[in-house]
Amino acid sequence: MFDLLKKKIAGFTEKILGGAKPESTHAPTPETQPSTETNVSPTETPFTPPETKQSPLPETTVEIKPIPQPKPVEKIQEKTTAPAQPTSKPVLPQIQQKEEREMKANVGLFQKIGGLFTGTLTLKEDTMNAFLEEFELSLLEADVELNTATALIEEMRKRLVNKTISSRENPNAIILGEIKAALHEILPPATIDFDAKINAQRPTVILILGPNGAGKTTTIAKLTHRLQKQGKKVIWGSADTFRAGSIEQLQVHADKLGVRLIKHQYGADPAAVAFDAVKAANAENADVVIIDTAGRQDTNKNLLEELKKIQRVIQPHLKLYVGESYTGQAILTQAKVFDDAIGIDGFILTKLDTDTKGGGVLSLLHNLHKPILFFGVGQGYEDLIPFSLDAFLERLIPGEA
Repeated sequence: MFDLLKKKIAGFTEKILGGAKPESTHAPTPETQPSTETNVSPTETPFTPPETKQSPLPETTVEIKPIPQPKPVEKIQEKTTAPAQPTSKPVLPQIQQKEEREMKANVGLFQKIGGLFTGTLTLKEDTMNAFLEEFELSLLEADVELNTATALIEEMRKRLVNKTISSRENPNAIILGEIKAALHEILPPATIDFDAKINAQRPTVILILGPNGAGKTTTIAKLTHRLQKQGKKVIWGSADTFRAGSIEQLQVHADKLGVRLIKHQYGADPAAVAFDAVKAANAENADVVIIDTAGRQDTNKNLLEELKKIQRVIQPHLKLYVGESYTGQAILTQAKVFDDAIGIDGFILTKLDTDTKGGGVLSLLHNLHKPILFFGVGQGYEDLIPFSLDAFLERLIPGEA
């Protein structure tokens, strides 16, 4: 999970450090390189600044046609007196140009920071700004919302520009650590202690919100299973009286878990169902009552009015929005509408195991400033894990030894 975002972060650090490839051994030293000229062996493809006059190879290689012509090639070799070139000449122009771009980026960086093996590594402002601009585009590709990406880049700029790293330190670990610290800075530290909230009042009334298909029914079953393992008695209210089959789906899980389901006929007033469920929970001395709600389009005014009425009638202690993690920025747009209408206390993100990008999680936390309580990672009742920002960032940015 989060493979794309992890790949973008790893690529960013690799570019900063120039790839940490053997090219770094070409950095001049007092014993072996008294001259400041580029030192490469005759068999290597040299990197030569544009103003140098002694390197016609880049010009001639660009002129080589895709289909090799023996006679022109022999003349080029006589004229340039360059050593015999490797085989596979027909593809040489494309490969040569790509390698030159990589070398220019890496060598240029080492020239600006003074060399990796001179005692310290300084991340110069002009170099870092170029890398940060490119990284911002990478974040957008990984479904990070624009405001979130901008905030992260600015925080990283404060932490990385002109930062000096000792040669005794692991530069990769230092840079990854600063990225993790920047994420900590822009993401809200506030959270909800779910278990403490449940124990604070009896019965605790939980209102479940979210679009159809996001996994609300399964999430209700997972939450109930978790509460039952703690010895809690749970009652459900099926306030989704709009969608055909919603009551039956909830009943299947209720039968498996041994939970009483309060339900009315389809088309009944959802607020009346919620009221009856809370009333039953009080009468039966239940610990928790969980109310399922309809999940029509978030722009549906009737739905939003129904939710407002339910809130007025039962005064829930927790309003939890259930959304699919892999939908990226779409979940942010949907959740904003619900939050504006009745206020969201926290999120449960489902189908985390299918989230290949990961940007939606960052965007949700940064923009709505509401905590994530749980992640759904499968279809089983046990597949609900508490959210921890530290654990999430560690998965996203593993520590380096």
